[in-house]
Amino acid sequence: MTPAQIAAESDKHQISNFQSQDALALILNNEVHGKYDLQTIANATLFEEYSSENFKWRHLFHKLCFEQMLEHFLQTLDFKLFYKFITVLGSEISVLRIPALDKTKLKSNHYWLMALLGRMPCLKAVKFHRNNENVKADYFKFMQKGMAYMQKEGREL
Repeated sequence: MTPAQIAAESDKHQISNFQSQDALALILNNEVHGKYDLQTIANATLFEEYSSENFKWRHLFHKLCFEQMLEHFLQTLDFKLFYKFITVLGSEISVLRIPALDKTKLKSNHYWLMALLGRMPCLKAVKFHRNNENVKADYFKFMQKGMAYMQKEGREL
C-alpha cells in the first residue's frame, strides 16, 4: 500500500464509525445535503485527496500525528502544543480529519478551529467527524471565520 492509500483508509475507518445520531452528520444531512442520506455522506470520497506521487511517508506520518493530537486535545488542552503542531507540521498537511470537539471544555469556544484553518498554509480539504451533540451554529461560525482568513491569503478548501 502507498502512503496515500493508507491515509485514505485511515480517514475512512475513523469517519465511518459515527452513529446515526451524530449531530454533525445530521446537520450536514438536513441543512446542507438534504437530498443525501447519512450512508451516502459516510461513504463519500474525493479521489484527488491524496496524490500518490506527492504524498510520501513523511506526509502520512505528519498527518496521522496531527490527527492523533486533535483526537486527544480535550484531555490535554495544551494550546502551546497545538500551535507548535500547526507551525511545524502545517506546511506538510493538505488533508486533515478534524473531530468535532466539545466546546464546553474549552475556554475559547471554537476559536481553535479558526486558528487551525487560518494558519495551515497547505490545507486543501478537511473532514469533520465525531459524535458531538454540542456542534451548533457557532462551530460553523468559527469555521467560516477561518475560511475567510484563508480566502484573504488567496487559499481555499
